[in-house]
Parts: sequence; C-alpha cells; structure tokens
Amino acid sequence: MTEEAPKAMAPPTLGILVGGQGQRMGGAAKGLLRLQSTGLNIIETLRARFAAVCPTGRVLLVGKHPAYAEFNWATVEDSPSGIGPLGGLRALLAATERCAWTIAIGGDMPFVTETAFARLLEHPSRAPALCLRQANGALEPLCTRYRAADALAVVDAQIAAGRFALRDALRALGAESFTLGGDTNVAQDWDTPEDRDALPA
Repeated sequence: MTEEAPKAMAPPTLGILVGGQGQRMGGAAKGLLRLQSTGLNIIETLRARFAAVCPTGRVLLVGKHPAYAEFNWATVEDSPSGIGPLGGLRALLAATERCAWTIAIGGDMPFVTETAFARLLEHPSRAPALCLRQANGALEPLCTRYRAADALAVVDAQIAAGRFALRDALRALGAESFTLGGDTNVAQDWDTPEDRDALPA
C-alpha cells in the first residue's frame, strides 16, 4: 500500500470575533463602528490591514449578529454558545485546524496595526499560542496567534472543566508573548461610547 502524502497546510486565517451583543454600546454591532482614519468600519479595517501583510490569508467572522449579514463573509457561530468569547475561539479553532496559523482578533479592536499582524505572523515561536503582552503586563487573548490543531484539545478541556476565561486558556496553553514597544493602544477596544470618544481611531 502506498502511503498517502500529508496534506499541505492551508494559509493563515484571521478570525474576527463579533459575537458580543454590544450592550454597553447600546446594542450596536461594534465591528461596524466607523474609523475616522480609514473611512471604513472596524472589521473592514482589520481585514485590509491583515491582507496588506498576508495577501493569501482568509478572513472568518466568528459570531452571529444579523447586522453583519450584508457583508456575505465566511462565518462560523460560537460553539458551544452561551459561554462568552471562549465559545467563539473554540469555533474558530475547529474551523481552521488545517491552517498554518490562526489569528484571533476582537471585532471591537480598531487599533490592531499592520505591524501587529506582521509580528503575529512572522514571530519564530512554535508555542500553541502567541499573544500580545500589553504595557501593564497582561496577556491579550484576542490579539493572539494559535496553532489550531494543538490548541483545540486544550480549549475543549477548559470548556469541559467549566473554565471559560480566555486568559485561563492561555495559561493552559503555555502561551508565549511579545510586545510592540510604543504601540500602546493596539489592544484597546471600544466597549462603550465613552471609549470611542476618548480614543478615536
């Protein structure tokens, strides 16, 4: 019997997590908030910045909100649902097991730059998770690169144990981290109108 050759890994995928209900933003789909600097909304801006450094990559929206249907982008829904962002991350990892890398970004994070995407894609770490370390030392689970095939089993174990915090999953994965020097706003998100007014993009 001839041994089957291993399948080639698929290009990197960017997963934009848009599953939140935006309650603190008055129910708005936060990924559709428009940026002054680009004239685009957040998800379009993230897609364009990712494509600038990874033209062969693909983009998935993760979550279910009717406001995003007009874009007709590939979408996966949280699985399991009702456990917060970890359900979105689990769905993303399951959909991208054959990808070289899977990058998870929050759909309310307008400041993730091309430089951040380049560092996530080019960093030599082989760890199951590589994430941005914020200026205060905290790890940012939604500016993170995952080896989906390795990370999925760990995330499943976290869910089975009832541990739904993303940072708990990073610890279980033995995540490594990197910093971006002066780019201190990269991990900032827009949770409320006050956030958006205080940190316009």
